[in-house]
Amino acid sequence: MEDIKTIKITNDKGEIVEAKAITILKNPSNDKQYLLYTFDIEKEDVDIYAAIVTKENDVYNLNTITDEEDWNIIQNAVKNIIGE
Repeated sequence: MEDIKTIKITNDKGEIVEAKAITILKNPSNDKQYLLYTFDIEKEDVDIYAAIVTKENDVYNLNTITDEEDWNIIQNAVKNIIGE
């Protein structure tokens, strides 16, 4: 995981926090893009987060995933990444 990029995210409290971008996925049936990221790559068991990425007025936004099809794509990608 040495090629992981650090990104800055504004959380719900308006604080800017650093996260590690793992990968960006694209939904093959539409234009949706998903960001997989984490806050700590040093731990043995890393929590992986996912969000839909949208761009508005030259600003990228992370949106909550609510659609079951989106979650299936994410879950399959995570399984591939971790080798299950």
